[in-house]
Amino acid sequence: MKIFFLHGLESTHQSSKVDFMRDSGHNVHAKYMDYKNVLDLYAKTLNSIIENYDGEDLKQIANTKLEEIDAIENPKEEEIEAPEMEIELDEFNIDHDELEKLFNDEEEEFEDE
Repeated sequence: MKIFFLHGLESTHQSSKVDFMRDSGHNVHAKYMDYKNVLDLYAKTLNSIIENYDGEDLKQIANTKLEEIDAIENPKEEEIEAPEMEIELDEFNIDHDELEKLFNDEEEEFEDE
């Protein structure tokens, strides 16, 4: 069986796990992964699988994982429509002319941007 082995953060590609799999007759591909210094190493590894692996099974898994990474790193912004609100100002002691001037000034500032 062909095995593509990715070691953990604190281990290496030359571990007893790799030795055991090889001793059991498996064809193990294990490279050193510099997780601490290469920030996008996982994505690079997935891209390498897509570009270099012959079978479609692992390529499909790698594509799915890349899509998951992209969704996390680039979340889609959903437009949220604000509900219409009406505030009755008659119960407050507000100068309506001053209030109208305030809203007009804000609209002019917004248009200038």
